[in-house]
Amino acid sequence: MKKQNKNILTETKRLQEKLKKSVFGQEKAIDMVVEALMSSEFMPSTNLPKAIFTFLGPPECGKSFLAEKLFEYLKEYKDFKTFDMSRFCDVEDEIKLFGQFSQSGTHIEGELTKYIKENPKSIIYFKEIDKSGNKIQLELLNFLTDKNINLSHNIVIFSLSFEKEMFKKRDFLESFEKERIKSQAIILDGLSKEKKIFYESIVNLIEPKLLSFMSEHHLIIFNRLGIESIAKIGEVSMKNVIGYFAKKTGIDIVFEDISKFSFALSLSLLPYLNAKYIKKKLPETILYKISDLLKTKPSLVKQIHFLISKEAEEFLEEFKKSESSFFKKLIRKLETISIKWQKIIDEDKIELKIEKLSISKLPQKKIFEEEKPAIVFSRIGFNDIVGHKETKKRLRSIIKIFKNPKLVENFKIKPPRGIFLYGPESVGKSMLAHAFAKEADVPCVTISGGELFDIAYVKKAYEKAKTCAPSIVILEDINIKGYLNGTIANIPFSDIIKEIETLPSDIDEYVFTIATGTDIEDIDPELIAPNKLDITIEIQKLDKEARRFFIDKILKKPNDGKIDAERIVRYITGMGAMDLKRLGRMASLYAIEHGKKEITEEILIEQINIIKYGHKLESKRVRNLEEELKMTAFHEAGHAVASYLLLPFVKIEQVTISPRSEMLGFVSYNAEEDIATVSKDEIFNDICVLLAGRVAKIEKFGKKGIDTGSAEDLSQATFQAYSAIANLGMDEELGPINISSISSFNDRIFDKKIEERVQIWLKKAEKKTQKIVKKEWKKIDKLAKLLIEKELVEGAELEKLMKSE
Repeated sequence: MKKQNKNILTETKRLQEKLKKSVFGQEKAIDMVVEALMSSEFMPSTNLPKAIFTFLGPPECGKSFLAEKLFEYLKEYKDFKTFDMSRFCDVEDEIKLFGQFSQSGTHIEGELTKYIKENPKSIIYFKEIDKSGNKIQLELLNFLTDKNINLSHNIVIFSLSFEKEMFKKRDFLESFEKERIKSQAIILDGLSKEKKIFYESIVNLIEPKLLSFMSEHHLIIFNRLGIESIAKIGEVSMKNVIGYFAKKTGIDIVFEDISKFSFALSLSLLPYLNAKYIKKKLPETILYKISDLLKTKPSLVKQIHFLISKEAEEFLEEFKKSESSFFKKLIRKLETISIKWQKIIDEDKIELKIEKLSISKLPQKKIFEEEKPAIVFSRIGFNDIVGHKETKKRLRSIIKIFKNPKLVENFKIKPPRGIFLYGPESVGKSMLAHAFAKEADVPCVTISGGELFDIAYVKKAYEKAKTCAPSIVILEDINIKGYLNGTIANIPFSDIIKEIETLPSDIDEYVFTIATGTDIEDIDPELIAPNKLDITIEIQKLDKEARRFFIDKILKKPNDGKIDAERIVRYITGMGAMDLKRLGRMASLYAIEHGKKEITEEILIEQINIIKYGHKLESKRVRNLEEELKMTAFHEAGHAVASYLLLPFVKIEQVTISPRSEMLGFVSYNAEEDIATVSKDEIFNDICVLLAGRVAKIEKFGKKGIDTGSAEDLSQATFQAYSAIANLGMDEELGPINISSISSFNDRIFDKKIEERVQIWLKKAEKKTQKIVKKEWKKIDKLAKLLIEKELVEGAELEKLMKSE
């Protein structure tokens, strides 16, 4: 018995040594696998597989390779089979895997059942078990635990790519060795909370029953491969290809130090550093160099000697001393390692030396070009954005925290994870987000449009951001709506929140999120809860400085030199950046189309009105145009005179009766500043102004003045009266009530009384408006006639008219 135990220990040690020579960078995983195999030799026999492993770790870290090597070195196992579980998702796949019973009751074998029957002593590898259908996972569990099936001579291996930030930490890996049960519980808890989207449903990544079964057996953690391990994989691949080349050509390929050479070549392929890529690219690089060398004198060369200089070796040693920080710095700065080669050609020998290694910038078009989302450095900073002075000041103060999260430790709070910038469309929110990234001197990845609905894409973006940390993820326009199963839906906020919650908090691995949107009310409150995007900044409409910037750009185009820039700046109040970019182009095209060599103020104002209010209507599209213009003139004159008298703080920029696609006429206001609070008198006066157009028409045309042209005015007046009474507590009889706050309990409460009070408010407002119209009729009449004559009256001209006797 002792001799048998000794043989087992010897064989175990030999297996351990072989595996470590073949599978690089996973020493701890190999130790755990070998230890588990040894312990299985002393366990009582059951129908269950001899050993059941779950290989857990990041992609491309050697999980499949270790499974293959186990079969190669465990001679007692006669076959090895990989089942790619990403292929098995629905009912048809289930039948393909497990078979089914025919109508006669005979069992038709599936791929798995047939394989087990034919290979009773084998290693079965279920690759990417997490990507299979959850029903298939349950069927697989039932199959493995079926007492009627003898699997005692098989080894079963599951693999899944799952990586939490804590797995990377040295202290966690060390604690896993010391306290496996506790550490395993933490990992399993993390796995149990992971979800996936499966046929448009959100389900568990692993079925709970199967996960419980895995937890009863051997959980093997694989770490992310370091550069040296990846270089060793490349070295083995290089040796195989070069050996084959030498055998075929008779040319002797000699390396002074192939390990250092492989390491240097691996670094030169940054940032695309993973085992699969290096395994392919290193041999390709060497063969390309050999092919290039042989162009000189292919028939004479007997030996090619690859060397590496002392200077290059010193560079490699310096890199190894601070590999982690050096590597992260390269990726964050989007830099790579360049190789300077030296070529020496003798009679029958060629020497190729790596003379120098140096850091160089990756070409912008090459950066992560293999797939989106792309990691880039923003090219715009705060100095490239006009206006938003206070916002930029606030963002600069946040950058200080982002660059040094320890600043918040004194207050015993966690650093902010992100910012939500919200405000009207086209005011520069996205530009500010990208400028933040440049000022913070970190790379960023942007997710926008339909990409926001693709949670796999969002996950990939955050994964890329982690590789370049510290970094920023920008979520553009998260108020966007999309169609899901035929209904309008928001972006999957819960999945994005989950990504933010699992981001690393280490200073060196910090990933910051900046989201932009139009309305803070349209997003999930959990997104802006503490420890998520808990800094919210409202971005106001373009200020005067920003608007002047756009006008100054327009004035660089050919113009008649008579454009009043300040006047135009007032006219474009409230317009967004996109519209202001259009303005210069529209004005230029208008001048070209009409044979003019210059832009005039008249052309600019007309283009502003088109953007704001629509195109002018052709006369044939308006029935009885002359009569309509006359009625519109008195309607707008009534609005303008009442507004001038009752709302003097709201400046009028123009009054026009030029019919447009959006309206037949209008009074345009210069809303330079938003009004924070409005009094009861101001609301009542606003109702009077809204009614003034209709009252003026009736005064001039009698009952004919009661037409559909006042429908929008009446709608707004009624709404304002209702809001003042029902929600703002401004009615004398009903007093301080707010119906909106209790509408969910009883939406009919106070209905009749509110209806009565709305009618009273509107009647009272109408009477006041009628008095004003009668009193100021001469000015209304004069303004209306002026509008009929000119179509447009400027604010300054209106003021002059109102101040005249």
